[in-house]
Amino acid sequence: MVRLKTCIASILVDDGRVAGLGLANGERHHAPLVLANGDVVTMLTELLAPEHLPTTYADRVRAIRRGPSAVLVSLGLDTIPAQPARMFIREGGLEFGIGNPSVIDQTLAPPGHAALTILCLLSEEVASTWRRGDIDYRGRKTAFADHLIKVTERTVMAGLSQHIIYSEVASPATFSRYARSINGNIYGAARKSMVSPDQDAGAWVDAGRGRNDNRCWN
Repeated sequence: MVRLKTCIASILVDDGRVAGLGLANGERHHAPLVLANGDVVTMLTELLAPEHLPTTYADRVRAIRRGPSAVLVSLGLDTIPAQPARMFIREGGLEFGIGNPSVIDQTLAPPGHAALTILCLLSEEVASTWRRGDIDYRGRKTAFADHLIKVTERTVMAGLSQHIIYSEVASPATFSRYARSINGNIYGAARKSMVSPDQDAGAWVDAGRGRNDNRCWN
């Protein structure tokens, strides 16, 4: 059974072992194993009761620097773009990636349609300025997405907006809401694994060099 729109309040512990989950509505569900696919700091310092972690270890976890967040635009199109499955755009200080997986796997959308994503990474500092409670939050999110679409049209996909039949936009605040990460980081803690002076490797790399330059319109 999959529970949607369900908020986890705590990770249950019994005799030093994980024993299940406590929900925000008061329900308790016991299990021998818990897979936590959210922010590691939140999981260890907020969902677990403080007595289950050594104080020095908990302090180290809280001090972890998160990696980048992003604005993600997910589009449904009534056509299949001929462009490659993965592209990176750089224009006037704006850098972002485009995913066009339907050009490889056309079963991802109904016949003749496509799924397209536009992902613009944001530094942890910039991501922290995105707050759902701000008066201009929705307008800011819409303007950001519209700008990414316009640049995509101007550079690699002329007429893109005419083919959009579905659009969903996620901001750092969106990722924070669902992954329980403080600033909506999407790759976990910031860690660097250098292959060469110009390349990063691994899903938890520290943004800032090579491909993940985090320079985006804001």
